[in-house]
Amino acid sequence: MESELQKRFRDLASRAAARGIYTQTAFLTQKEQEELAALSLPIAYRLEGVFPEAERRVAVFGSEEEFGYPPEESLALLKIAPKDEKFAVEISHRDCLGALMALGIRRDQIGDIVTVGKRAYFAVLRTMAAYCMEGIDRVGKNSVSVTEERDLPSEAEPRWEERLITAASARADAVVAAVYDLSRAEGKALFEKERVSINGAICRSPARELCGGERVSVRGFGRFYYDGAVGETRSGRCRIAVRIFL
Repeated sequence: MESELQKRFRDLASRAAARGIYTQTAFLTQKEQEELAALSLPIAYRLEGVFPEAERRVAVFGSEEEFGYPPEESLALLKIAPKDEKFAVEISHRDCLGALMALGIRRDQIGDIVTVGKRAYFAVLRTMAAYCMEGIDRVGKNSVSVTEERDLPSEAEPRWEERLITAASARADAVVAAVYDLSRAEGKALFEKERVSINGAICRSPARELCGGERVSVRGFGRFYYDGAVGETRSGRCRIAVRIFL
Protein backbone atom coordinates (compact mmCIF):
# COMPACT_ATOMS: atom_id res chain seq x y z
CA MET A 1 0.00 0.00 0.00
CA GLU A 2 1.39 3.41 -0.97
CA SER A 3 2.15 5.96 1.70
CA GLU A 4 0.70 9.48 1.60
CA LEU A 5 4.13 10.73 0.57
CA GLN A 6 4.30 8.33 -2.37
CA LYS A 7 0.83 9.45 -3.45
CA ARG A 8 2.11 13.03 -3.35
CA PHE A 9 5.08 12.06 -5.54
CA ARG A 10 2.77 10.36 -8.01
CA ASP A 11 0.49 13.41 -8.12
CA LEU A 12 3.41 15.78 -8.83
CA ALA A 13 4.75 13.49 -11.56
CA SER A 14 1.34 13.11 -13.19
CA ARG A 15 0.73 16.85 -13.12
CA ALA A 16 4.10 17.52 -14.75
CA ALA A 17 3.46 14.93 -17.47
CA ALA A 18 -0.08 16.11 -18.21
CA ARG A 19 0.63 19.85 -18.30
CA GLY A 20 4.19 19.89 -19.60
CA ILE A 21 5.38 21.95 -16.65
CA TYR A 22 8.04 21.32 -14.03
CA THR A 23 6.88 20.37 -10.56
CA GLN A 24 8.99 19.79 -7.50
CA THR A 25 9.00 18.63 -3.91
CA ALA A 26 10.44 20.30 -0.85
CA PHE A 27 13.75 18.91 0.45
CA LEU A 28 13.57 15.17 0.95
CA THR A 29 15.41 13.12 3.54
CA GLN A 30 17.36 10.05 2.44
CA LYS A 31 14.47 7.82 3.50
CA GLU A 32 11.98 9.92 1.51
CA GLN A 33 14.24 9.75 -1.53
CA GLU A 34 14.22 5.97 -1.14
CA GLU A 35 10.41 5.99 -1.18
CA LEU A 36 10.51 8.02 -4.39
CA ALA A 37 13.02 5.66 -6.02
CA ALA A 38 10.69 2.72 -5.37
CA LEU A 39 7.95 4.18 -7.60
CA SER A 40 7.31 3.73 -11.31
CA LEU A 41 6.36 7.19 -12.58
CA PRO A 42 5.08 8.57 -15.92
CA ILE A 43 7.89 11.11 -16.22
CA ALA A 44 11.59 11.42 -15.44
CA TYR A 45 12.84 13.31 -12.41
CA ARG A 46 16.17 14.42 -11.01
CA LEU A 47 17.39 15.17 -7.51
CA GLU A 48 19.02 18.51 -6.70
CA GLY A 49 20.72 19.59 -3.49
CA VAL A 50 23.22 22.43 -4.28
CA PHE A 51 26.00 20.63 -2.39
CA PRO A 52 28.11 17.85 -3.90
CA GLU A 53 26.90 14.61 -2.32
CA ALA A 54 23.98 16.39 -0.63
CA GLU A 55 21.88 14.20 1.65
CA ARG A 56 18.76 16.36 1.58
CA ARG A 57 17.62 16.95 -1.99
CA VAL A 58 14.66 18.27 -3.96
CA ALA A 59 13.00 16.12 -6.63
CA VAL A 60 12.23 18.01 -9.86
CA PHE A 61 9.80 16.24 -12.21
CA GLY A 62 10.29 16.79 -15.93
CA SER A 63 13.25 17.48 -18.22
CA GLU A 64 14.31 19.86 -20.96
CA GLU A 65 14.24 16.95 -23.42
CA GLU A 66 10.57 16.32 -22.63
CA PHE A 67 9.36 19.91 -22.29
CA GLY A 68 11.64 21.77 -24.70
CA TYR A 69 12.67 24.43 -22.19
CA PRO A 70 14.97 24.41 -19.14
CA PRO A 71 13.68 24.65 -15.57
CA GLU A 72 14.12 27.75 -13.47
CA GLU A 73 16.58 27.61 -10.59
CA SER A 74 14.66 26.31 -7.62
CA LEU A 75 17.40 26.36 -4.96
CA ALA A 76 19.80 28.92 -3.51
CA LEU A 77 23.12 28.59 -1.69
CA LEU A 78 23.45 31.00 1.24
CA LYS A 79 26.47 31.87 3.36
CA ILE A 80 26.38 32.92 7.00
CA ALA A 81 29.42 35.00 8.03
CA PRO A 82 30.21 37.02 11.18
CA LYS A 83 30.04 40.79 10.97
CA ASP A 84 33.05 41.06 13.27
CA GLU A 85 35.53 38.32 12.45
CA LYS A 86 37.89 39.21 15.30
CA PHE A 87 35.40 38.57 18.10
CA ALA A 88 33.38 35.83 16.45
CA VAL A 89 33.31 32.24 17.69
CA GLU A 90 32.80 29.03 15.75
CA ILE A 91 29.20 28.16 14.95
CA SER A 92 27.62 24.73 14.88
CA HIS A 93 25.05 22.98 12.72
CA ARG A 94 22.67 23.25 15.68
CA ASP A 95 23.23 27.03 15.91
CA CYS A 96 22.35 27.48 12.24
CA LEU A 97 19.32 25.24 12.34
CA GLY A 98 18.08 27.01 15.47
CA ALA A 99 18.35 30.42 13.78
CA LEU A 100 16.39 29.15 10.78
CA MET A 101 13.71 27.49 12.90
CA ALA A 102 13.33 30.72 14.88
CA LEU A 103 12.20 32.40 11.65
CA GLY A 104 9.38 29.88 11.36
CA ILE A 105 10.97 28.09 8.39
CA ARG A 106 9.99 24.44 8.06
CA ARG A 107 12.77 21.87 8.04
CA ASP A 108 11.80 20.62 4.58
CA GLN A 109 12.49 24.09 3.14
CA ILE A 110 16.15 23.79 4.13
CA GLY A 111 18.72 21.48 2.61
CA ASP A 112 22.11 20.45 3.95
CA ILE A 113 23.96 22.75 6.34
CA VAL A 114 27.77 22.77 6.32
CA THR A 115 29.72 24.65 8.99
CA VAL A 116 33.34 25.71 8.50
CA GLY A 117 34.71 27.41 11.59
CA LYS A 118 32.97 30.76 11.97
CA ARG A 119 31.03 30.40 8.72
CA ALA A 120 28.24 28.20 7.46
CA TYR A 121 26.68 27.39 4.11
CA PHE A 122 23.20 26.03 3.56
CA ALA A 123 20.82 25.19 0.75
CA VAL A 124 17.33 26.62 0.79
CA LEU A 125 14.33 26.80 -1.53
CA ARG A 126 14.80 29.88 -3.70
CA THR A 127 11.41 31.19 -2.63
CA MET A 128 12.78 31.43 0.93
CA ALA A 129 16.21 32.92 0.11
CA ALA A 130 15.35 36.61 0.50
CA TYR A 131 13.47 35.91 3.73
CA CYS A 132 16.51 34.15 5.18
CA MET A 133 18.90 36.92 4.13
CA GLU A 134 16.71 39.60 5.66
CA GLY A 135 15.67 37.72 8.79
CA ILE A 136 18.86 36.13 10.12
CA ASP A 137 21.09 38.56 11.99
CA ARG A 138 22.38 36.35 14.77
CA VAL A 139 23.59 32.74 14.88
CA GLY A 140 24.78 31.35 18.19
CA LYS A 141 26.82 34.13 19.83
CA ASN A 142 27.68 35.84 16.56
CA SER A 143 26.13 38.84 14.88
CA VAL A 144 26.04 37.74 11.24
CA SER A 145 25.15 38.66 7.69
CA VAL A 146 23.66 36.26 5.15
CA THR A 147 24.52 36.46 1.46
CA GLU A 148 23.89 34.34 -1.61
CA GLU A 149 26.81 32.46 -3.15
CA ARG A 150 27.20 30.89 -6.56
CA ASP A 151 29.51 28.06 -5.55
CA LEU A 152 30.56 26.21 -2.44
CA PRO A 153 34.19 27.00 -1.50
CA SER A 154 36.60 24.09 -1.52
CA GLU A 155 37.04 24.24 2.25
CA ALA A 156 33.34 23.43 2.69
CA GLU A 157 33.14 20.58 0.19
CA PRO A 158 32.59 17.07 1.58
CA ARG A 159 35.71 15.19 2.64
CA TRP A 160 36.35 11.48 2.68
CA GLU A 161 39.07 9.09 3.69
CA GLU A 162 40.38 6.51 1.25
CA ARG A 163 40.82 3.17 2.96
CA LEU A 164 41.66 -0.43 2.14
CA ILE A 165 39.61 -2.95 4.10
CA THR A 166 39.37 -6.72 4.09
CA ALA A 167 36.07 -8.57 3.88
CA ALA A 168 34.95 -12.11 3.25
CA SER A 169 33.47 -11.05 -0.11
CA ALA A 170 31.96 -8.13 -2.00
CA ARG A 171 28.53 -8.94 -0.55
CA ALA A 172 26.89 -5.79 0.75
CA ASP A 173 26.55 -7.07 4.31
CA ALA A 174 30.20 -8.17 4.43
CA VAL A 175 31.44 -4.80 3.18
CA VAL A 176 29.19 -2.77 5.49
CA ALA A 177 30.34 -4.86 8.47
CA ALA A 178 34.00 -4.36 7.52
CA VAL A 179 33.67 -0.60 6.97
CA TYR A 180 31.99 0.02 10.32
CA ASP A 181 33.81 -2.70 12.29
CA LEU A 182 30.67 -4.77 12.94
CA SER A 183 30.12 -8.50 13.15
CA ARG A 184 28.61 -10.15 10.07
CA ALA A 185 25.37 -10.69 12.02
CA GLU A 186 25.22 -7.02 12.99
CA GLY A 187 25.82 -6.02 9.39
CA LYS A 188 23.07 -8.32 8.15
CA ALA A 189 20.62 -6.95 10.74
CA LEU A 190 20.98 -3.45 9.24
CA PHE A 191 19.50 -4.76 5.99
CA GLU A 192 16.63 -6.45 7.81
CA LYS A 193 15.85 -3.11 9.48
CA GLU A 194 15.98 -1.34 6.07
CA ARG A 195 18.74 1.00 7.18
CA VAL A 196 21.02 0.42 4.18
CA SER A 197 20.60 2.25 0.87
CA ILE A 198 22.61 1.79 -2.29
CA ASN A 199 22.55 4.65 -4.79
CA GLY A 200 19.55 6.14 -2.96
CA ALA A 201 17.36 3.02 -2.89
CA ILE A 202 16.79 0.78 0.12
CA CYS A 203 18.64 -2.51 -0.17
CA ARG A 204 16.86 -5.42 1.49
CA SER A 205 19.23 -8.11 0.24
CA PRO A 206 22.39 -8.50 2.32
CA ALA A 207 23.72 -10.90 -0.33
CA ARG A 208 23.69 -8.24 -3.05
CA GLU A 209 27.11 -7.90 -4.69
CA LEU A 210 28.41 -4.34 -4.76
CA CYS A 211 29.75 -2.80 -7.97
CA GLY A 212 32.53 -0.24 -8.29
CA GLY A 213 31.40 3.37 -7.88
CA GLU A 214 28.24 2.63 -5.89
CA ARG A 215 27.38 4.82 -2.93
CA VAL A 216 26.26 3.08 0.24
CA SER A 217 24.41 4.92 3.02
CA VAL A 218 23.83 3.32 6.40
CA ARG A 219 21.47 5.25 8.65
CA GLY A 220 23.09 5.88 12.00
CA PHE A 221 26.61 5.17 10.68
CA GLY A 222 27.37 7.26 7.60
CA ARG A 223 28.14 6.91 3.90
CA PHE A 224 30.88 5.48 1.75
CA TYR A 225 31.77 4.74 -1.85
CA TYR A 226 32.62 1.20 -2.82
CA ASP A 227 35.49 1.43 -5.32
CA GLY A 228 35.93 -2.30 -5.88
CA ALA A 229 38.11 -5.27 -4.99
CA VAL A 230 41.85 -4.78 -5.47
CA GLY A 231 43.12 -8.26 -4.61
CA GLU A 232 43.10 -10.98 -1.98
CA THR A 233 44.85 -11.64 1.28
CA ARG A 234 46.82 -14.85 1.82
CA SER A 235 43.82 -16.28 3.63
CA GLY A 236 41.57 -15.64 0.62
CA ARG A 237 39.72 -12.59 1.93
CA CYS A 238 39.00 -9.69 -0.41
CA ARG A 239 40.99 -6.48 -0.28
CA ILE A 240 38.50 -3.71 -1.00
CA ALA A 241 38.96 -0.01 -1.70
CA VAL A 242 36.40 2.37 -0.18
CA ARG A 243 36.05 6.13 0.36
CA ILE A 244 34.40 6.90 3.69
CA PHE A 245 32.77 10.30 4.18
CA LEU A 246 34.04 12.17 7.23
